[in-house]
Amino acid sequence: MNGLIRMNITALPRHLKIPLLTAFATLYLAVSAMAHSPLSTSVPADGDILSAAPSELQLNFRGAAKLVKLSLSQDGTDIPIGDAHLMQMATRHVVALPAMSAGSFKVRWRALSADGHVIRGDFDFTVGE
Repeated sequence: MNGLIRMNITALPRHLKIPLLTAFATLYLAVSAMAHSPLSTSVPADGDILSAAPSELQLNFRGAAKLVKLSLSQDGTDIPIGDAHLMQMATRHVVALPAMSAGSFKVRWRALSADGHVIRGDFDFTVGE
């Protein structure tokens, strides 16, 4: 075996198998979940009702991520926001917004996490009553 120790799980006593498998599964799921760098917060936050239009949009991820697509729409109509903010690896992305009037807004984003997985999401906010 070239000096390597091979573990045969069937040779382990039964009382060790379940805790060992449970620990391995928990660790695997925790590492997998953290690796994808989900969105942790945004400004404005999902569901916010603002009295004035924001001058910028912030997306904060739990880990480094590259924004590959970001779109903003008002009452279903796309608002151009440029693309200078795309393809930069960061945990915090700040995007300048154009002047906006009152209405309902939807932000859609797609990013590439540091481990290569695509993550995506959307959130809404309202300006005015």
